Amino acid sequence: MQINITARHMKLTDSIDSYVREKITKVDKFYDADEARADVILSVEKSRQMTEIVFYVGKLSFTSKWYSYDLYTSIDLTLDKLKKQLRKKKKF
Repeated sequence: MQINITARHMKLTDSIDSYVREKITKVDKFYDADEARADVILSVEKSRQMTEIVFYVGKLSFTSKWYSYDLYTSIDLTLDKLKKQLRKKKKF
């Protein structure tokens, strides 16, 4: 799976990078990892941390976004939202 991480208005540290990659690789159980791609955008807006994930599988794309005051919480909640979308689509 190809994972692109972009940080806006913040510095992307190694710990944040490895945390995001570890969590995103757990999402590939829903679809074949060879055809999946994820674009992750992390940014700071005033005091809020924003995480946006766009997950591409073939011709399908799934988008989830979450704001929180803690970056790790924002990442976790965004991934939960994305997993819910993937589960729902996988059932059909």
